[in-house]
Amino acid sequence: MSTAAGPRRSWRVPLIVVAATGIAWIFGVDLVHALVIGIGLAVVVVVARTVDATPDPGWEPEPVPDRNGTRGELATLSWTMVGRDGRAGERVFRRVRVVATGRLARLGLDLADPADADAIRALLGQRAWAVLGPAHGRPPRLADVEHTVARLERLDPAGPPPAPAAHRSLRRTTR
Repeated sequence: MSTAAGPRRSWRVPLIVVAATGIAWIFGVDLVHALVIGIGLAVVVVVARTVDATPDPGWEPEPVPDRNGTRGELATLSWTMVGRDGRAGERVFRRVRVVATGRLARLGLDLADPADADAIRALLGQRAWAVLGPAHGRPPRLADVEHTVARLERLDPAGPPPAPAAHRSLRRTTR
């Protein structure tokens, strides 16, 4: 801030006092009360310029550690699946893709890379690939998402790819 700004602003407050007093006196207010009005207006202007009206942002939220692909994240995701007409919601579908990207990255595979598509299909199976693969018109069925989550949970970056196993749905069927 330059020092020239200080003297330039120092005349504004007395000018406000004089102007407000003169205007009040012209409208018929006696001189003492007009002077009180002028000083009061100057105080309001000074306070308004010095008080910071922006709200306090508060504490920064604690950063959530990146947990993509962890087992607990997959368990949390599985109980939040709520579908209509047997189909998973868009939010769940997107989250499964994020988790799959993290899990597959541990194995050196990229879900977005078409060159890795055959390896991912072989690793997870055709049913899971249909959920994770390129976008399709309708959301996947909830049972297909559950199957995909189960396949992702069985991925082991240290060992060989898991052998395909029969999937049993988490929901009970009534007869």
